[in-house]
Amino acid sequence: METQGGLITQADLERYQVIARTPLSGSFQNARIHAMPLPSSGGVLIIQMLKVLAGFPIQKFGFHTPTATHVLTETLRLAFRDRARYLGDSDFVEVPVEMLVSDDYSRTLRASIDLAKAGSSQDIPDAPGKIESTSTTHLSVIDAAGNAVSTTQTVNLFFGSGVMVPGTGIMLNNEMDDFNAQPDEPNAFGLLGKTDANAVAPGKTPLSSMTPTIVTRDGRVRLVVGGPGGSRIISSVLQILLGVLAYEQSLPQAMFAPRIHHQWFPDRLDVEVWDGAQDEGLVEALRQLGHSVRVLESGPGKFSRFGNIQAIHVDPDSGLITGVADPRAGGRPRGF
Repeated sequence: METQGGLITQADLERYQVIARTPLSGSFQNARIHAMPLPSSGGVLIIQMLKVLAGFPIQKFGFHTPTATHVLTETLRLAFRDRARYLGDSDFVEVPVEMLVSDDYSRTLRASIDLAKAGSSQDIPDAPGKIESTSTTHLSVIDAAGNAVSTTQTVNLFFGSGVMVPGTGIMLNNEMDDFNAQPDEPNAFGLLGKTDANAVAPGKTPLSSMTPTIVTRDGRVRLVVGGPGGSRIISSVLQILLGVLAYEQSLPQAMFAPRIHHQWFPDRLDVEVWDGAQDEGLVEALRQLGHSVRVLESGPGKFSRFGNIQAIHVDPDSGLITGVADPRAGGRPRGF
């Protein structure tokens, strides 16, 4: 750091301590969701969105239908708005987590969703969409005794800061980008901060989108989920949870299913279409509802803009363990 003119000192490193925090938890479809607490935004948003969606007849809407996709989009819009408004390092700012994941607040958000038309993220300056990070790694692990770990680590953008500590192979990160340098100015993932909750401060941890998640039923692990992908981590993990828990898909089915993404800013809905497949009228129906839709293809040789989930499913009846790596990017399941 001294050689490169950095600001971190030996004293800073000596003061650093690992902080153990209690995971967030919530219920959905008779399952218990255990998610990462602040300063990651992923856990708060996952619990909040599942609570909102639980009040809709999403199974009746059908999977990946215009109505189901519309409701999911509006839920994502509202959650990412709250991310920009409230979330930051809870050691430095007061974050109303209990309110954000409460039943009363979920009812308020649900009531604000109009099934007949898209909401609006108006009065927000537009900005080009950014490519999510390729320098985040996720591991989902389970052992023979049923102990599970979901862990995500990152240097943020491609090769982090681009500086390697000589003789170590360790890349220094550029996680400062996960702070909001100033309100209404997007970071590399197009994410905004509308307040100073995620402003830069000494000793403060920036807000992240990491969403390592473990799902249990009757006290036993059923799903271990997480992945890289910047802001797309949150929407991707949510859709895997919905696929398996609400739509009763197998983990491979949920992983290969097309995804969407909306993050409140920019006011645009990204819809994934697999290379050579048709959207079967979905895009046009969403545009008729008032959504600004961008269609993105996924397939061999194409860069994924819809996350890179690594997940494990445990069958409650047979005990069969299935590990699935996202077909959109790197990753590989392994049994030992």
